[in-house]
Amino acid sequence: MTTKRKDGAYACVLSDFNKTVERYSMLERFMGGVLVGFSGGADSVMLLSLMKGLSDKHGFPLCAMHVNHMIRGSEADRDEQFCRDFCERLSVELAVEKIDVPSLAKKEGRSIEDAARRARYTAFNRMLATRSDLSCVVTAHNSSDNAETVIFNMLRGGGSRALSGIPVVRDNVLRPIILSAKADIISAANELELPFVTDSTNSDTDYTRNYIRAEILPKMSRITPMPERAIARMCENVASDSSYIDSVAAELVREKGITNTAERDFLSSLHPAILHRVLSVMRENAFGDTDAFLERKHFDSIVSAIKNSDVNFSIDLSGYQKFVCDRGICSFELQADGEDAEFCIPLKMGENRLPDGSLIYLSDTPCDEFSEKAKNVYKLSIQAAMSFDTMDISLTARSRRDGDSILMGKMTKKLKTLYNGKKIPIAERKLLPIICESDKTVWVPRLGVADFARKGERAYNVYAYFFALEEK
Repeated sequence: MTTKRKDGAYACVLSDFNKTVERYSMLERFMGGVLVGFSGGADSVMLLSLMKGLSDKHGFPLCAMHVNHMIRGSEADRDEQFCRDFCERLSVELAVEKIDVPSLAKKEGRSIEDAARRARYTAFNRMLATRSDLSCVVTAHNSSDNAETVIFNMLRGGGSRALSGIPVVRDNVLRPIILSAKADIISAANELELPFVTDSTNSDTDYTRNYIRAEILPKMSRITPMPERAIARMCENVASDSSYIDSVAAELVREKGITNTAERDFLSSLHPAILHRVLSVMRENAFGDTDAFLERKHFDSIVSAIKNSDVNFSIDLSGYQKFVCDRGICSFELQADGEDAEFCIPLKMGENRLPDGSLIYLSDTPCDEFSEKAKNVYKLSIQAAMSFDTMDISLTARSRRDGDSILMGKMTKKLKTLYNGKKIPIAERKLLPIICESDKTVWVPRLGVADFARKGERAYNVYAYFFALEEK
């Protein structure tokens, strides 16, 4: 690597990086091990180089991960090879995962960009779940990305959360170069003679974000020399106000015990700012989506229906989702055509991955350490102990079927009845596999173990852990 200069763009980027790491106490998080999202672009190259320097200084584990979205054909393969070569040059471990994002987007009814983002974070979380030496993810979002996001959200009529920008820290995801502008990062990379790849679609101004980057932000610099920093200050102010309203809504949700359902009369009595957040919490509980803040058009439709429609109504939302009011009770549900494909997978001791990325881990001894680590990554974390006559068992995990039942309390009970009794959201039910031995239901996460397989009933114990991914 080229010797670092003491002035110029690199000095600015390094200063911003150090400020962010210190202000948000990131080094403490880094010491548990860091996974760097690595695309091969100038931003991620600079980030990985900075993280490598910090890792060498403080001794924390460092690994990079490249997700090939299979969108741009040979160019995507070129980017993957560049990442392999760069990480080898830097002596940084690299993990690569290929995900067919176009097929995924079509299946889930999402845009390519949204499906790609979800695929990346799912891959990151999978990696963290399997590595005891990695505890957080860092991504290369910068102040230009933040400004583009805010302008884009503003033009869509976004509210305070949309105008708060990209969070610097969110759960186990950290963004240490968020203060630096894209132009400064590219200049810094050139100063250090760092190679990087460029996505050919970045110059296509038919894409809204590219147009904002190429046309809008440069013109804003005629008003203020660093529009990205001005927007970042606004984001900080808006986020502060928004967090207070969030806290009021959260307290109300706790007091009322709201999950995926709420009474229509109660919802209609709320101030719009509080109602928006309560509905978003209900949607998150229903679909396990932490990006579930409602778009304004959907919110307005729901508010209008709550206040003006007949007792029963249904409103279609994006991604196979709908908002339903039935006899005065409101909830978020999935439409029938959003059902996942059926599956039936044989289980082995150790890790078993389900089609949606969820994990089932089987062991003949308790694995508390693995379980505790996985709880930091997954939305649902459920475990059970089962007993069998022999350790040579044939267990399967499959999707739910109509009429499924389980023997519990010396009675055969329908799963639907048990789900309803525990008030498990419909979207969460889709995440819960059915664990079977031959044709008998042995265990259903959240519901329990069948009578005949309860721990101690037979000679050999199997400890089962189920983890459903939380999308970022």
